[in-house]
Parts: sequence; C-alpha cells; structure tokens
Amino acid sequence: MINRKDYPYPVSKLISRGRIKTPALKPEAWVNYVDHYGFGEMEVPSLIGLALEERKFNKKQPNSFYAPIHAVRALGQLGDMAAEDYLVELLDRHEDDDLSENVIMALTMLSPRVPALLAHYFHRPSTLPESCSRAAEALYLFAKRRPDQRDPCVQMLTDALRGYQRQTALLNGFIIYYLIKLEATVAAEVIAQAFAAQQVEDDLTGSWASVQVALGLAKESDFTEDELLSAGDRALDQRRRAVKTQLTLSGPSKQRIETAGLSSSYSILEHLKR
Repeated sequence: MINRKDYPYPVSKLISRGRIKTPALKPEAWVNYVDHYGFGEMEVPSLIGLALEERKFNKKQPNSFYAPIHAVRALGQLGDMAAEDYLVELLDRHEDDDLSENVIMALTMLSPRVPALLAHYFHRPSTLPESCSRAAEALYLFAKRRPDQRDPCVQMLTDALRGYQRQTALLNGFIIYYLIKLEATVAAEVIAQAFAAQQVEDDLTGSWASVQVALGLAKESDFTEDELLSAGDRALDQRRRAVKTQLTLSGPSKQRIETAGLSSSYSILEHLKR
C-alpha cells in the first residue's frame, strides 16, 4: 500500500488525485503537473519513488492505484534525465498495460539518451519478449515524436530484428511493423531474412510481399492475390474455398453448414498504408 507519509508535499497530492481521464498516447491532453503542483528538480526523487510503487487496488485508499501513473506523467513533463533509467526499468511490468503505455510515452518526452537505454534494455538477456515489444514500441514512438532521432531509432530497431532466430515470431512481427510505420527501407534485407527463416508472425505485418508494397519497394501488381495474404488470411481463404466446394457438392438440402469464423479477411496492406 502506498503510504502518503513517505512522500513530501506536493508529491503527496498525487496519491489522492484519482482516475486518469486522458489517453496515454495524447500527452498534449495530460494535466500540466509541473504548473499545477509546482513540481521542479527537487521533486524528481520523490516522483521516481512514487512511479516505482507497485499498483495494487486498495479499498481504503482507491485513488492511490493511479498515483504511479500520475508520477510517470509528471516525470515525462519535467524531462529530467535522472528519471530515464528508472522509467525504462518499469517496462518490466509489461502485464500492467496502463502503466506501460504511460511509461512509453513519458520516455519519448525525455532526452536523446533514451533510445540507447531502450536498445540496451532490449538486448539484455533477462528482458522478457513482452517487455522487448514495449521497448520496440517506445523506439518507434520516440522516432515519431522526435524526427531528428528517427535514423538512430530505425538502426536500433533493425539491429533488434537481427536477433530474429533467437526471438519469438510475434516479437519479430512487432519490430517489423514499427519499421514499416517508419518507412525504414534500409531494414528490408534483414526483414527478408526473418521472413525467409519463417520467424515472423505476419498477422500484423502481412506477408513479405505485402511488406515490400508497404515500404514502396514493389507494387501490388507484382504479386498474386495469394502472395499478398498473411498466413492467417491464407488459411482462412482456403477454408472458405473448401466450404464453397462442399456446398456445391452437397446441393441445396445441405447448405446450412456452419460457417462461423469465415468472415472476409482483414486487409493488412490497407492498415499499413494509414
């Protein structure tokens, strides 16, 4: 349980602030903690301590559940380098989506030292795949918010993908997705290698053919419709065709065959073009 006595005023005010009312991905809509509470360099150690508190709901003190997130947002707004190492470590709490999303966004508001910290965190043997995917997302968002840091972030994501053989296919899929969103054509060779090794979960990225189209390296007309489908969509398409064949062979009397789950396939290409 978070103890208010452990935190000096005005940091202690965050313990009773309550629910988060604005999305993590819209920091421009966050409360201006710095001006509202008068936070400055002196409050950074206490804010770090509060951000590191474990989030457990307490009926006697329900608002304290949100205090670590308020502290994370305040640290992001303060932009103090002292917080960077601690916030990166909070990515270990990958099971807490609300906290992780706010940590990722707060990291994008800090110094150009953050990408290197994220890269080190990603390659650390003890970092779980779920946490690695958060680090990859943070690199992507850092590059989006800080265009001057795009190239080093792309390089770090590309280097992260080079470990595709020892990483999960799902993690590789996330990394490739972020590289596509950053239009990272320089990563094409490594992406091709990961696909060739069948080490990519392509539900998010689409097939290698569709990735080439999304990166502007090829045209849709260069491939067959089947080549542009992800593995999941291809299997769904095959099932649909099998059902149609069975309906044709069975005749009208047996056309009430269960076809649940055979909805039209999701267009990965259209999603990646957004």
